[in-house]
Amino acid sequence: MKISKALLIVFLLFVLQLLITLSLSWLADLIALDTKYFEHYFGMVYLLAILISGMLVLHLFFPFKIKSWVIGPHVAQLNGRLLSLIVMSAIGLVFITRPFSDITRIWDIYVNGVSEPYFHEFNSHHYYRLITALILAPVIEELIFRKYIFTSLLQRYSLRVAFLVSCILFSLMHMPQLTNLIPTFMLGAACCLVYIKTKRIIYPILLHFTYNLVINLFVWIGAPALNWIYTLSPFDYRYWAIVIMGGLLGFLALKRIPISKP
Repeated sequence: MKISKALLIVFLLFVLQLLITLSLSWLADLIALDTKYFEHYFGMVYLLAILISGMLVLHLFFPFKIKSWVIGPHVAQLNGRLLSLIVMSAIGLVFITRPFSDITRIWDIYVNGVSEPYFHEFNSHHYYRLITALILAPVIEELIFRKYIFTSLLQRYSLRVAFLVSCILFSLMHMPQLTNLIPTFMLGAACCLVYIKTKRIIYPILLHFTYNLVINLFVWIGAPALNWIYTLSPFDYRYWAIVIMGGLLGFLALKRIPISKP
């Protein structure tokens, strides 16, 4: 696969998501949907846009069998020690990428001396996003970006080029949220490394799932703890010590993942 084709596939994926979202939003206006159903409706719109666009791209460019590609011969063959390293890698990634999510707060603290505390208001829309983050995104995105794009690029380019291009494209797919660009690049790099080492797509899927799970746990139940730390002394040496320790945990866990034989 040429890099231009990989770019085209990612662009098509983005356009399909946009068209599906706009079409379903137009449908809501057409039927004069009651405002009390907006949260559920647009939560479903978000979920369906990810699902339909992903499945269309996979169907058009990549005929596959989910059972054999994702699960493999038997789920029981998953390596327990490897799974523990995957979990530790995901937790480490969450901590090392945290400053990029906090970048506006860090800037406000060091420049203006004040910053807004952590606060998350939940509604039913978040539950649909949770389904997408924990189920759809890990499976669909890993199949597209690791199993298909990375593998196809590797047939034409060097490992370094295929690795970087697939990770950059994965990051660009999350461009609407600029603070996600570097964290998603790092997540893509970790998933790609796990796929190279294990040669099974189920492990990058599990890494992606665990990363999103920990991120959502931070959002759902971690805000009070983050606010408490914030009131003590925001972004001082303790914050950066946690970030560095998380980075070391993730790095060491990824490094200890064994290389599978072909």
